[in-house]
Amino acid sequence: MFEILDDPSLNKLYIVTELVKNGTLGENMEKRMLTTEEVRRYFRDLINALEYCHEIAGVIHRDIKPENVLID
Repeated sequence: MFEILDDPSLNKLYIVTELVKNGTLGENMEKRMLTTEEVRRYFRDLINALEYCHEIAGVIHRDIKPENVLID
């Protein structure tokens, strides 16, 4: 995450991130069965990202699902 933009005129927040070309976790799960090791890695990375967002950036994500997890 590079930046959070607040547009009070539209009452919207925009999150600026890097371009991620490998799609979402949801798309990857639809294509094939993930191995146990892959699931553990994704879960560990997701927990680390959420901890950073919550503790450091003060952002609370209210829609955590595989379709919202970008894969780099």
